[in-house]
Amino acid sequence: MGSLGAMNSSSEESRSQLMTRLREALAKNENLVKRSVKKRAALPNHEVTADPVETFVELATDYRARVRKIRSAAVVSTLVAELTRDGISGVALSLGAMELLGHPTTLGLAKVTQDLPTLSFAQLGEINASITTATSASATTGSVLLNSTAGDGRRALSLVVDFHYCLLRASQVCSSFADALAMCEPSRPITVISGPSATSDIELSRVEGVHGPRNLRILLLEDQ
Repeated sequence: MGSLGAMNSSSEESRSQLMTRLREALAKNENLVKRSVKKRAALPNHEVTADPVETFVELATDYRARVRKIRSAAVVSTLVAELTRDGISGVALSLGAMELLGHPTTLGLAKVTQDLPTLSFAQLGEINASITTATSASATTGSVLLNSTAGDGRRALSLVVDFHYCLLRASQVCSSFADALAMCEPSRPITVISGPSATSDIELSRVEGVHGPRNLRILLLEDQ
């Protein structure tokens, strides 16, 4: 029993020494962090001083999106021409896009399907194209922001398909990314799209369509 008691006493002493060293190390580290951390200055809200819409079009095109400025009244006829040009036979529409376009059943040769929660990823892949609206856009980055609204649709609608047609109003183009982000509701998912989905390997070989549409078509509706 004496030997067992000595072992327990030794274990307690070792544990006590270990905890003491640990507390000292943590205290030292905490003091070091307090001394080294500096208050960060707020990042500037970079804004475009030139025409935001023209700047957005230029940057989005540089990102390999195809951008067309059209009159709002010509949106249906333009979409028919775009879908025909791209050889699209079927397209899924968000609820908001469906209402904006007047609930069409076809757009030229393309059969229209309204996106519903029951529409699976596999079915979206077979349809291969989608039409959504957007919440905002940033002239400083050439990006479109989708906020999972009825018009923007669920995220899968703009990520699973090969072709994404985005209906964007000129009034939604903001001078800065911060302003574009401020138009979004933070409680809902936000998708930032800067051109077709793309990535590069270690040799900088660009590959498109890895994690989203290979083709982005933006119809910029000029407000009248």
